[in-house]
Amino acid sequence: MRLHYCLLLIAATAMMACERPTYQELLEKIDVRPEFEMAPPIAQGISVEILEEATNDGNNLKFVAELDREKIGDDYLALILDGEKVVLRDDGKGADDQKGDGLFSVLIKDDVDEIDRELSERSRLNLSTDSTFTFINRSAQPISRGSIEEFRSNKLVPGKLTKVPLDLVNGRKGLSDQKKTLMITDLAVVEDPTRTFNPCTGIGNPGGAWTFGELMRQLASPNPGAIASDAAVSSFARNWLNTWSVGNTVNGENVPARANVANLIADWESKSGSGPGGLLRMEFAPFKLIAIVNRLDLRGNSAYGFSNAGEGRLVFNALDQACNPLEFTVIFEYGINKRSCSAVKAFAQEWDDLNALTLGSVPYNNALEAITDQFTLSGTNPNKPNESSLNQIRTNERAIGVPWELREFNLMASGQLEIVDVKQEPAVKFNGFNPVGVSPVANVQELANWINANTPSILANTYEVPLVNSTTGNDFRGGHSLFVGDNVNAIWNGRGSAGAQFVTNDEARHVFSLNTCSACHGGETRTQFTHIEPSGFGTEATLSGFLTGISVIDPANRPAGSPAIRNFNDLLRREKDLDNLLNSLCLRRHFFELAHQLTFRPIHMTH
Repeated sequence: MRLHYCLLLIAATAMMACERPTYQELLEKIDVRPEFEMAPPIAQGISVEILEEATNDGNNLKFVAELDREKIGDDYLALILDGEKVVLRDDGKGADDQKGDGLFSVLIKDDVDEIDRELSERSRLNLSTDSTFTFINRSAQPISRGSIEEFRSNKLVPGKLTKVPLDLVNGRKGLSDQKKTLMITDLAVVEDPTRTFNPCTGIGNPGGAWTFGELMRQLASPNPGAIASDAAVSSFARNWLNTWSVGNTVNGENVPARANVANLIADWESKSGSGPGGLLRMEFAPFKLIAIVNRLDLRGNSAYGFSNAGEGRLVFNALDQACNPLEFTVIFEYGINKRSCSAVKAFAQEWDDLNALTLGSVPYNNALEAITDQFTLSGTNPNKPNESSLNQIRTNERAIGVPWELREFNLMASGQLEIVDVKQEPAVKFNGFNPVGVSPVANVQELANWINANTPSILANTYEVPLVNSTTGNDFRGGHSLFVGDNVNAIWNGRGSAGAQFVTNDEARHVFSLNTCSACHGGETRTQFTHIEPSGFGTEATLSGFLTGISVIDPANRPAGSPAIRNFNDLLRREKDLDNLLNSLCLRRHFFELAHQLTFRPIHMTH
């Protein structure tokens, strides 16, 4: 009898072990993977089932996401939803039906009626116009109206797993005014005399928050308690400009001097009342503000940790001695030092609140300055050099030399701006398009080999152009971005229609090329150098078709004979992204929060 009891006890214990791990044990055991912040697994499908009976802890829904098990490499995926961990499982236990089928499941508690109402409203809005679309790799693609119409005719019912169209995962249609919240070029803002200064007329505030000189002063300051003196910021700015005076070697690529920068420096010295090598007075900096830009769309996926919450940018163009605009733009690109989902959403809400204010009014400009102060001032990121939030400065010019050139600068531990490699762009010698002055044969083949070998990650937009090609050992990423001739046709390409120098996948060629600075400012978007056109005082900057809407035939004629046509409207894409962020993130509505995080793909681009 005792033996029989022991055997039963052992069997029961074994059965209990088979049920493990419990969900609580998973929460303690499975870690969030920060490497997924910029390259997360993306759900190919989202389904939901209303439980016929709620569980003891109140869960009333089963949430199921179709994910790439190979990418995850585990039976479990942990996410953080505004400070709380959630674990989806594909181990055939608990909420999950079958181990290893790529359907990751979790039980959640949510308001079924609210979900039903929201999905119905999103369905109605998406079907209310024939022009509704989503964006894939910055190109507009029509939504799947058929799947939405089918979903509308099938209500969520208890006990039935129902697939939700991915187009309904996004928030409601954007209502944001792009000119107020995304790309601000209005003269009442960028020439606001309280915050900007005209070095030719003397009108404005020499130390205004949005002046080139004040941004330089903040960058040059070691910390908020040691704001740079006039002499220190003059030296800081001169050291930066002098990088054009001499040749540089950046990651093995020669970046020649552009001697005409001396004219710009001399004009600044003249207005400052100093001689050669003298004090550069910041109020006379020959640079005019032309745009303030919200780039929250560059953020990472907060479900895996927020080290990247997007950027805020201020765009300037250089001026000649008579204050005429030069073909020379300077973009200050600041990282947003927000570390939680709720903090990022609150910051996004500040931008969205600008919709209610009159563009360029005192209340509007006050509110906008309160936003920009959060990233432009020294002290906004104590973990970076000079406690600055700066990610990089990018310049785009042909005013001080030819050919057209883009450079990138980082604020280093030295406290100075130094030229660095240009992200996502190989050295020009690897390009089969117009490789003037180089020996292209082997180099073009190396580029084609690299793209062909990395096609899956390029198509998923999770790749990074490396400093060094691990296959060949050659320096790979470029020290500057440039093309000669008509840049509007410039692209990145291999050569021919077959063979070792041919990029085999049409879309991979396009995505790779679009992500480079030169082709995004050229052939892939039919842009001539700049997306924000330099302007003089009293003239508002104009925007490229890539930003405002343009159709582009594939510049490499791919597929051959019937090239793809891509529709770009990047400000609309950013508008939809801001709307999705505000309507889907940090809501304590687990269904929409989970769905948003599992389908949010960081764009992983620099532009």
